[in-house]
Amino acid sequence: MTFLTERIYLILWVFVLIPVVIYWRRGLAGYSRWRSGLILLLRCGMVVLLTVAMVGPVVTWKNMSKFVVHVLDVSGSIRSSRSFWDLEDAAMFPPADPESRDRAVYLPYARTVGKTSDTASELALDSSDASATDLSAVLAAATALAPEDHVPEVVLYTDGTYNIGSEPRSVTRSVPVKVVHRHPAGKNGHPETWLARLETPPSACEGEVVGMDAFVQTTDAIGELKLTLARNGETLETQTLVFEKPGTRGVRFQAPVTPKPGTLQTDWTVTIAPSEAVDQQRENNVLSAVTRIVPHQRVLLVEREAMLGEKLVRALKKEYMEVECCLPEKIPTQLSDLQHYGLVILSNIPASRVPTDSMLALREFVTKYGGGLMVLGGNQAFTSGGYHLTPVEDILPVVCVEDTKREREGVGLVLVVDRSESMKAGNAIGLAKEAVKRALEVLGPQDQVGVLVYADTSGWVVPMCVMTETNKSQAYENIDKLKAISVTNMAPAMEKAYYALMESSAPRKHIIVMTDGVSNPDDFGALAQRIHDSGITISTIALGDEAEPNVLADIASIGQGNAYLCTDPASMPQIFAAETASAARLGVMEGQAPVRQISSIPGFLNFDFTKMPPLLGYVQTRAKPGSRTIFESAAGDPLLVWWKQGRGKVIAFTSGMESHWIETWSRGWDDFSRFWGRLVTHAMRNPGRDMRVNVTFDDRWMNVTLGVPYGVTLKEEPFLQVNEEETRLVNVAPGLYAGRRQVDFTQKYDVAVRGVASTGPFTWKATTVPTFTSEYRPDRQKDARPALEKIQEETKAAEASLFVWQTLRFWRYFLLAGILVWFMEIGFRRAK
Repeated sequence: MTFLTERIYLILWVFVLIPVVIYWRRGLAGYSRWRSGLILLLRCGMVVLLTVAMVGPVVTWKNMSKFVVHVLDVSGSIRSSRSFWDLEDAAMFPPADPESRDRAVYLPYARTVGKTSDTASELALDSSDASATDLSAVLAAATALAPEDHVPEVVLYTDGTYNIGSEPRSVTRSVPVKVVHRHPAGKNGHPETWLARLETPPSACEGEVVGMDAFVQTTDAIGELKLTLARNGETLETQTLVFEKPGTRGVRFQAPVTPKPGTLQTDWTVTIAPSEAVDQQRENNVLSAVTRIVPHQRVLLVEREAMLGEKLVRALKKEYMEVECCLPEKIPTQLSDLQHYGLVILSNIPASRVPTDSMLALREFVTKYGGGLMVLGGNQAFTSGGYHLTPVEDILPVVCVEDTKREREGVGLVLVVDRSESMKAGNAIGLAKEAVKRALEVLGPQDQVGVLVYADTSGWVVPMCVMTETNKSQAYENIDKLKAISVTNMAPAMEKAYYALMESSAPRKHIIVMTDGVSNPDDFGALAQRIHDSGITISTIALGDEAEPNVLADIASIGQGNAYLCTDPASMPQIFAAETASAARLGVMEGQAPVRQISSIPGFLNFDFTKMPPLLGYVQTRAKPGSRTIFESAAGDPLLVWWKQGRGKVIAFTSGMESHWIETWSRGWDDFSRFWGRLVTHAMRNPGRDMRVNVTFDDRWMNVTLGVPYGVTLKEEPFLQVNEEETRLVNVAPGLYAGRRQVDFTQKYDVAVRGVASTGPFTWKATTVPTFTSEYRPDRQKDARPALEKIQEETKAAEASLFVWQTLRFWRYFLLAGILVWFMEIGFRRAK
């Protein structure tokens, strides 16, 4: 114990007060000697007491009493594990000795610091948010709790991890910190296994088969682990992963989207159930997700004649799809019109009936705007439809050529070409010569061809001959010499063609008649009927506005051929080539064709293609490099091929829906409608996928980024809407917008990103579901053990001193005594 004074210089006040005492003594003349002496003594005592009070006497001594703060981690990661603190264990949390002046309090913490308690068993464990751990904040709070008259000490009970706040550090070196560790799950202690993430599409159409990727992470070689997928609460599938070493592994589930009763969404849940030996926490064994159900995009089915595509329409309507039909001449030529559809289907359409502008628009619709295109075969599609070297073939996953090494039936063909004076206009005669050459190019040595030109008279430019290379060369020379002359007289030329084909030995015979004007009158109907009765088919081409399309259409109808109305002479070569390919049935393979599966697409999960019946025909093509063949024939020809072209998808099915080729499928295969629904969905354009939106969570924040595709610009900053509350996304990089919102992991959120792009307005929607925070993810927790060891080392010096100086100030007591003596002095003076 030590006696000290705080203001020793005030002792000088004694000398100042001596005259006052003397003056007071003179005032005592009227009292008796003993009373005046007592009063003087009291006055001197009061002066001394007041003087001592002003000097400030202090007594100090060493105080060994402790104030221990037990800081307990009650965050979710440790409370849910087997290493949680036993709050009833007195040995772990020793109470303060009641006979000493030691004190102890208990302070819980997790995301925030809780309320102190005098006993561990009375801790309010819910006072802290268990979704995170902040070590830095609780250390600062604990070191500030100890009163000045006690030896401070902090005992930190922790698993050595944190996931928010800064790295823990020593707030003051005068407070010793002791650390009691519990091994965190998955870190140098018990192994831990958890679902790292579940990736599902935010939106899809009803019935669409979607892929979902689930990833599991483990800190130990746990062997086999089963993952279970549930849809709307019903178990769908179980898959097994094998972990021969620690790490992350994933598995893909595929399932059709089905609405939850009373909603327009599908709830997915993936669950794992590791054994307790390899899993400390159950909170991270379940992940959920939501897929919003959006309407199907409309399908535009292009058919040669009305109702020919009814079989496909019925199949797609069974799969909840809206189908609109049109003829090939009505295919939109403007991109703005095509964008009303998610997919365009060309069903056995010859290239000659598709306007060039429509072909170009389809190509841009697929490559730049992500549209889908499906081309179905038949005897007038692909190779036999004259698609070789067209804009559509550019984006097809197949090349429309036949295998010339394979035998096919030859065709007897006569090209009847108008060379009248009117053919000089617009260089129609030159285009006609080019068209004839294009027709001859596609034929081979098994074919017999003649070229007959007419005006007022007719004659052979190329007499009937086999299409050898030598004959082709000679035919090209003769065609180049053609000139336009005189008037139009078509009937004699048709008769000559008829007689020539009657003498031909070809198994199939065909006439193509082209004119640009009005022929001399004749009974064309009777002539066409006579030709048809002889087994010869006729197709007609009306060039320009002055031709007689009705007459030519009647001829083609009687002759069981095609009638073309060619308003643009530049398209004539394509028409001739396509009609010739169709007449020659280039690449057409008829007969039973067993189907062999080569690969698959996500929508074909759970299909048993081994039971698929054979097809009865298809068109020969050749798969392009980079394409993906799903089905092929026994001869190795592609039957179903697809690829990504630009931003869209293109599918080629070389068999036909209109003909008898697919009767075995439509009548003998139970999965027929489901097959077409899955195939169409695979190729379908989904506007919501044009913008790349990513939603992630960081602590209590939802981070949303929007990636704008190349070539697309936004007219203004887009909006982020979360549960009806809107905010703008900020442009953070070229083509990238970002924003964030504070959220609560225990709630669902409807998220929407909307804006106006150069391609039109867009809206992206998703629904988030509650998930476990980083508190239950060992891979997201930061290791604080090195920092805590450093804090222990730094505060060891304070632990060695284990006492504080206790101070007692006496001036209050001297002042009180001085006042008391003053009252006594007054009393003695006034007493009688």
